[in-house]
Amino acid sequence: GIEAAQGRWLTFLDADDRLIGEGINALVYFGESVGCQIVQGVYLKESSGLYERCALTDSTHLYAGERKIADFLAATLEVDRGVALAWSKIYDREFIIDSEVRFDTALSVDEDTLFVFDAVAKAEAIGFNPVDAYAYQRHEESQVMTFREDYAARVRVALDTMKEHVDAFDDQQVQHAYLQHVVFYVLLLMLHYVFNAANGWSAKERRRAFKRILDDPLYAHAIRKARMNSFGLGKRLSVLILRMRSYTLMKCICAVRDRQLGKTKH
Repeated sequence: GIEAAQGRWLTFLDADDRLIGEGINALVYFGESVGCQIVQGVYLKESSGLYERCALTDSTHLYAGERKIADFLAATLEVDRGVALAWSKIYDREFIIDSEVRFDTALSVDEDTLFVFDAVAKAEAIGFNPVDAYAYQRHEESQVMTFREDYAARVRVALDTMKEHVDAFDDQQVQHAYLQHVVFYVLLLMLHYVFNAANGWSAKERRRAFKRILDDPLYAHAIRKARMNSFGLGKRLSVLILRMRSYTLMKCICAVRDRQLGKTKH
């Protein structure tokens, strides 16, 4: 798609989502008037009939200069800040082509965040405009909502790949954000892998998987050291439970989250 596109600006759209025309127009206007390589908008997340508005901030902002770019780069790894995903943004096509930023097709987890990270790391000016530009439909057939036996292995490969790119940028703030990113994926592993009702595991098998994840050196370090400043209250509580290594409490947290998401058995 990147190679085939002809216009000045690129954006990305999943098949079951929709662009919000007025918002996309506003991003283009902002990008052209200020001179950005990337412009971020707001996306709406729909799940079980409820909408959540995901915005980095409530006012327009320009990120330019080494420190500001590092701030935005850290935000791409702090998942709850609404920047991690490839969509709800527009990208200057010439910049993307010339910078050789592409999706890593070897990954099936976190590939969009890695694309955003690489694009941001090479940009000179990034804009944010708090307009609704994208509507994301989360449903029970989504990748994160179903059980896959190899999910844990794919997550680990993705996080290792991201670590290589984070280390290459060499910024302490970005390193701390990466630890939050890892913890976010540990929480996903608990919800969609260890305590997924569709995995058919016995209690013993679940406990074994729970322990195996918490004993992984990358995960253990991130759980112990990650700052939780970008996490909401629910995630902060979950991280404290992981630090306690409480299987029972984490099982309860995941059961509550299952009901919130409206997950069903497959």
